[in-house]
This record gives sequence, C-alpha cells and structure tokens, in this order.
Amino acid sequence: MRLLIPFLFIATIINIVSCQYEDGSSGFSNQNIDSIQYSIKNRHKQIGDCSSDLGPCMSVKIQTLDIKSGVSDKVAVNIELDIEKEILYLEGDETSTAKNLDELIDILTEEYRNLLKEFPDYDLPWETTYTLNVLYNKNGLLSIDMYSYTFRGGAHGLELSKILNYNLFNGNRLTLDSILVVNENLVKICEKYFRKAKGIGDNLSYENTIYFIADNEFFIPNNFTITDTKIKFFYNPYEISPYSEGIVDFEVDLQAIKPFIKSELILNILQKAQKT
Repeated sequence: MRLLIPFLFIATIINIVSCQYEDGSSGFSNQNIDSIQYSIKNRHKQIGDCSSDLGPCMSVKIQTLDIKSGVSDKVAVNIELDIEKEILYLEGDETSTAKNLDELIDILTEEYRNLLKEFPDYDLPWETTYTLNVLYNKNGLLSIDMYSYTFRGGAHGLELSKILNYNLFNGNRLTLDSILVVNENLVKICEKYFRKAKGIGDNLSYENTIYFIADNEFFIPNNFTITDTKIKFFYNPYEISPYSEGIVDFEVDLQAIKPFIKSELILNILQKAQKT
C-alpha cells in the first residue's frame, strides 16, 4: 500500500499534464509562445511583357510564409507546409499532379506555352496570384488571409480570400467547428450582427436584398479570423452575393457568443483582452 499511493499520485499528475482541449491546445500552455517572427517568400515567373497590352503574357506570383522563430521547428514546418498544400488544393484538378509550388508554376507555364502553340494569335493575359497578409499574430494564434486572383480567360477573373488560422502551441489549423459549438442559436445571434452591419431589417426577406440566401436560411461561413474581442466572417464572391459585391464580411463580438466558444485558446484571448 505504501508503494501504491505514490504510484497513483504520479499517474494522476501525468493524466492532468496530458489533458487536451477540443482545439488541440494543452491545459498547460507554454508561456514562452506568443507570436512568430517571419518573412514572406516570393515566387514569380513571367512569360512576355505584362506591363503592356501588347502581345501574350502570363504571370504567376505566389507568396509563402517563412517562420524564423517563436515556435518549435516542428510547428513552423507544419504551418508552412499547410499553407503550400492549401494553394495546391485551391488550384484544383488542372494542376493536381503538382507535388509542390515549383512544380505548380512549371505546369501553369507549360500549359500557357502549349496554348500559344495551338493558337498563335491568342493574346489574353493569364494571371495567377497568391498573396499572404498576416491579420493576427499574438496570444498563441496566427491568422493569415490568403488572397488569390486568377484569370485564364473568360468574362473576369476569380477572386478568393481564404483565412487560415493556426494554434501556435501545436501548429494545428483551427476550423469553425473546432472553436465554436455551431447550432441554431449561434446562427441566430450571428445573423442579427449580419443584418445590422448590412442595414437589413429583422423581418426583411433576403429575396428583397442583393444577397441570395436560399429559403432565407442564413448560414455562417467557414472563413473567419479572430481579433482580441471579435470574430470576423468572410463570404467569397458568389457565396451569398454577385461577383460585383466582392468579398462580404461582418463581425460578431466574442462576448456575445462566449457560451458557444469551446476553444481554450480563444477563451484565453478574450479573457486577456477584457483585463486590459
């Protein structure tokens, strides 16, 4: 019995230390982790003179993240690779054989060159651009806006904003379901904020607005970023509105949806903001 009690005590400590929250963060946060130091890497390849309207032109510009310090090497590599994988995913089936960004650029270049060989008089410019904008980088949370614009013929290009949120303690990407309990009550609260931000009356049908929301069933997009006190949602073109409206966004106070927050990381950010 004298040996059993210390054993149970040690086992209990191990069990507590290994406890994980739903967002993957540990109950005992590394206080040394707060933000990252980074630089933006640029890849650029061009065919023809893209500074004028004369002659064919193709331009590929891709930005990626190079984390210098602030997190472990494992976390840094995980985040950097995840960003690159997201770019490859967004490019879709046409470039599905690309294993990395350099191969992606080579495939796009070869595709444009083959087009010019087949149609010598083709003079529409092709553009593929991915830029990164760090929106939030503190309190153990990294939020990046990956903006993309592609034009490869047609009436107009395709504009897209993809927000990538990372837990800096483990490198995991945060999804809406990993930080919030998404249910009907949460959606109702968010819809009130949306209607107020867009000047839409509580009882006005979306059919009488520029927003095409099927059967007036409002939904929360999976695209979001976090600030100290708010969560900001983004709808991409065509998601709820015409292309001419661009990217549509609105904010919700975190305090207003605190009962639905299940991420310890987000709760800590809100708590810290309220103390200042």
